[in-house]
Amino acid sequence: MSRSAERVEKGLANGFGQNNCFLNVVIQSLWHLAPFRDKFRSWETHTHDQAGITEEKCVHCSLKQIMVHYENSESPYIPPTSLRLTLHNLFENESRFQMGDLDDAAEALEAVLENLHSVVNTEDGEENCISHIVFGIDLMKQVTCSFCHSTSEPETSRHFIEYVYVSTLREKHAQNPKAAFETLLRASGQEIKSCPQDEGACKDKKSLVSRYLLNLPEVFALGLVWPTTNPTPQEIMSLLTLIRSVIDIRNIFTTVQKEPAPYRFRGMICFYGKHYDAYFYSDFRRQWLVFDDATVKCVGDQWEHVLARCKLGHFHPSVIFYERIPGTYKPAKPVFTKPKPKTKPSYSSMDLLTPHDSPTNTMEPATDKVLEPLRQHSVPDLLSSPNPETMVPHSPTPSPLLSPTPIQQQRQHEPHQFPAQQVQQHHPPPPPQEVHYPYPPTITNRRFIIGGIPSGYKLVYTAPNLQSNYSSFNGH
Repeated sequence: MSRSAERVEKGLANGFGQNNCFLNVVIQSLWHLAPFRDKFRSWETHTHDQAGITEEKCVHCSLKQIMVHYENSESPYIPPTSLRLTLHNLFENESRFQMGDLDDAAEALEAVLENLHSVVNTEDGEENCISHIVFGIDLMKQVTCSFCHSTSEPETSRHFIEYVYVSTLREKHAQNPKAAFETLLRASGQEIKSCPQDEGACKDKKSLVSRYLLNLPEVFALGLVWPTTNPTPQEIMSLLTLIRSVIDIRNIFTTVQKEPAPYRFRGMICFYGKHYDAYFYSDFRRQWLVFDDATVKCVGDQWEHVLARCKLGHFHPSVIFYERIPGTYKPAKPVFTKPKPKTKPSYSSMDLLTPHDSPTNTMEPATDKVLEPLRQHSVPDLLSSPNPETMVPHSPTPSPLLSPTPIQQQRQHEPHQFPAQQVQQHHPPPPPQEVHYPYPPTITNRRFIIGGIPSGYKLVYTAPNLQSNYSSFNGH
């Protein structure tokens, strides 16, 4: 869509008794999320050939009509009637989204995205579905027993909004007040299930469910489920102050993506009593805007201005949106093998005193650590300043550091490289015939590592008083 489209800000009509506010915030969200808005204008991959799909029930046609009027109409506000009537026709048998009724905005957003998918040409496939391209979250869940290491069959799912309970977020935040927003989201979404094996001593034991994100959506929509429809201002503020301007989605899910996957906060849908409004940041105006049906107002250029308005009006966030930062995504194809269940735990032992030719037991006198992680490609931490002296391999465990607030400027990070002096710090190794490695006199019994050498580690051995051998070899 043209650059002028980013500057268009219109209200949406909501006459007396129409109760359009829940749908108005959905339309405003789809317009102000650039990945969807820009693709939808040129997206024509749809058909009415499916059973039960007519022009009166086509979400694509009705939403396209609203988008065209939004961009080109001279009126300061436009009616959402076409989409409202389409949803009324589609869900008439379910008594949902009926004309004049107030419904849930998150459910309306899901209904729009699901019905956009339903009119995709069958031969085009889901890769040409705008709903899945922009909002699709593809997850694979798998249980690995922490006792017998049995694995369940992977379960895949696809949805458009990732939901989290606000009460769980509060509980995790109370346990770790310094935890980052991603850390709290990851902990809040954890599931616990029993061992996949029906028989055995650990069948009643509980283990965590691993959640693998198989794609990176262009828009990450997070639905917040509140325990009450009227939270206190203190409860609202405690949640809003957790939101960060930039998050790395790898810290929420386990992903096959090695490169950073940063997303920036774009806006949110809020609710109080029986009314919805939406907040989005305008890059053109450099202001936060509130869309309250036909009214569009500048709230201020600071995130604190949004917080103050929400606190005063008791508006709490229902859905928050993050956009993937352009130019930070290189697709990575996941590779999964079929799990092989184990009925009994198997442990292997590694003898630390007997030399082996295996790379997991290679002696290197230039190191001083018994267990040392294999060097991996490091990635920058988006939530703190890069420091080459303290770079460590990326871990799927989320960083506890707090990320900046939405009003702070996003930092630009360049890929880290290890300094030359960090790569080569070893003394020249002496010839094997000149150096002897006496066993430590303090070890009288053989030692074993239960379970073998962990994946990603190597076993190294340091002999005592090697400096004297180096000195004699170098002639000092």
